[in-house]
Amino acid sequence: MDLGDRIRLAFLWARARRERIGWVLLTCALTGAVALVNPAKLLVGTWLGAKIIASALIGVALFRTWDDPRVEELEGIERAMAYTRRVTLMAAAIVAAAFAP
Repeated sequence: MDLGDRIRLAFLWARARRERIGWVLLTCALTGAVALVNPAKLLVGTWLGAKIIASALIGVALFRTWDDPRVEELEGIERAMAYTRRVTLMAAAIVAAAFAP
């Protein structure tokens, strides 16, 4: 596969996902505007993004390793509520990590 084929595939991929491309372009434009107004904010945004990604990875790892075997004994709405409670606690931990200094 040569460079021309790769470029054609990239354009086909982008054409199939026009909705996402619009959001990506808007994000890039707003990030560029922030960089022009106050370049230090880019570092803050990068730091916050890194914290959110790291806490999400830790949350997923804990969610998968701290599985309560008693949940498998539950049925129906009780089982669903047990999983919902775990997911809500992990989401709260991720948000708390994002807002921590």
